[in-house]
Amino acid sequence: MIVHTGDKPFKCKECNYSGSTSSAIKRHQSSMHTGEKFHTCNQCEFSAASSSALQSHMRVHTGEKPYRCDQCDYCTSNSSSLTIHKRIHLGIKPYKCKLCNLSFVSSSRLTAHKRVHTGVKPHQCPKCDYAGKTVSALKAHLKVHKSDYVCKICSFNTPHFYDFKNHMTTHKNGELFKCMHCDFSSDKIKKVKNHALIHYRDKPFKCKLCMYSASKSITLKYHMMVLHAGLKPFKCASCNFNCTKFSVLKTHIKKMHSKQKLKCSDCHMLFTEFDVLREHIRINHNEIIFKTLMEAV
Repeated sequence: MIVHTGDKPFKCKECNYSGSTSSAIKRHQSSMHTGEKFHTCNQCEFSAASSSALQSHMRVHTGEKPYRCDQCDYCTSNSSSLTIHKRIHLGIKPYKCKLCNLSFVSSSRLTAHKRVHTGVKPHQCPKCDYAGKTVSALKAHLKVHKSDYVCKICSFNTPHFYDFKNHMTTHKNGELFKCMHCDFSSDKIKKVKNHALIHYRDKPFKCKLCMYSASKSITLKYHMMVLHAGLKPFKCASCNFNCTKFSVLKTHIKKMHSKQKLKCSDCHMLFTEFDVLREHIRINHNEIIFKTLMEAV
């Protein structure tokens, strides 16, 4: 049954590797923990005891993801990650938190969850004092330091389109509004916005119920869920309010429940910070809702 469930009860004492049989652990230890690493990466300082381990590492540089889920669009560079992912479809969560009732598909997700209880934030931002409980939380924060939208009339830059849009309205004295992607310019910002659409025509994911198309499958799924199914996935845990965007929910909570703790609408855990609640949802609950949440903030 272990083969079918994907459980790996046998653990390596020297690293995080786990296997479904004791012989798998022995093979792993003989190839990875002999102390001799003859196979060296020619692009970084990584070295391995076996050629197969080096081959797996090289996918970090090539971006190759040959292991694909047969039930969704997920793909990965290694088989162990695919095995863990498949537990999501099977509903298998063998790693349980001893401090609450939550369980997880992998030991790494359990470790990340435990930081909710301990408050430990090991992932430090290299550009400011921010620290996150998980790598994904740090990655989300790092977007603050990116200048994706740069004004070509002045030196203003921001990672947020709406801030950029508001800034551009300040240029009303005859200056030309310029496209961020090419040399097109106009004295009317609306013309520049309409022109900019040509840079986003590569949208292969088509809705079967209307003319909508998207550049990502997750965006199309959200469109189907909200526009055609009529769902409002973002629910306030303190009242009956629900909406289609996390940013709207965030504004609602700040306005109506500013003195209350933030509660997860799925498991009712309490949080004091939005970032912590957002990370909790990503790890433990609906992945589609989380990804859309990240795009909405």
